[in-house]
Amino acid sequence: DVAGIGVGLSSFFAYKYDCSLMAWGKNNFGQLGIDTQETHKDPVPASMFSCLSSISADNHTVALDADGGLWTWGYNHEGQLGDGSTKSRPEPVHLNSLTNINAIDTDSHTLALKSDGSVWAWGRNNYGQLGDGTTTDQASPVQVVGLRQVSAVAAGAMFSVAVKSDGSVWAWGRNNYGQLGNGSQKNSSVPVQVLGFKGESFLNLNSADADNEIPPVHFTADPPKGQAPLKVTFKPVHHPDFAYKSVEWDFGDGEVSSQLDPVHIYETPGSYIVTLTTRYPDDIYRESMKQIVVKSSW
Repeated sequence: DVAGIGVGLSSFFAYKYDCSLMAWGKNNFGQLGIDTQETHKDPVPASMFSCLSSISADNHTVALDADGGLWTWGYNHEGQLGDGSTKSRPEPVHLNSLTNINAIDTDSHTLALKSDGSVWAWGRNNYGQLGDGTTTDQASPVQVVGLRQVSAVAAGAMFSVAVKSDGSVWAWGRNNYGQLGNGSQKNSSVPVQVLGFKGESFLNLNSADADNEIPPVHFTADPPKGQAPLKVTFKPVHHPDFAYKSVEWDFGDGEVSSQLDPVHIYETPGSYIVTLTTRYPDDIYRESMKQIVVKSSW
């Protein structure tokens, strides 16, 4: 009667159709969710208060219930449980700050995909694997910047990957072995688009779709960094054979524009992720992102 399974570094889980949860293995941080830190060689009932649809584990455990709610327990020294603390917990706690979750995955950080297509992350962030533009650990969920209409997520060893509904693949975090697939070995704390095979164009998992013929659109930002107030001119760079219907700019500071070549002024110092969305006939679109860094004038 097992409905699904999950595996951590040295802990294992099976959730059943009757809504019970069984756990076994290593339990030094309370990752089995049995209200103790005792290791078990045989499956034992874990404390669970809802029917599950998915479970993912590392030294901490995250479970997704049938109503789109999250439960977390175990190791929490870098905020892996997302409850606003760094206190490890031996039994499940309901994460009230996020609802309507469709998918989860964990490493030493956690990714959660909401039904609106946004991605949220928390936990360890030493390589930027949370995708919030920083390398600061987060004990509460933060939104991955610039990503919309995401259909799947995966958490790797200090890096993260997402697939968007248009088939494009994005990655962020540690990149010492080229994990991000963008042709470099430089870490990134914001999502970067994965290159296609042999570095040609970009990877698209919807390879059978007709819209694959439309190449990606890039844009220039002049200047990409400077002191506040910073005046930046944006201009799309696209293939001349493909005419688009409209463009939409999200400047990352709450302001948007539908102008082709907009000029935007950043009044406040900070790091901003600019997203260009170019729309074509038949509801086909392309997105591109860049980071703008605005420093204090002092």
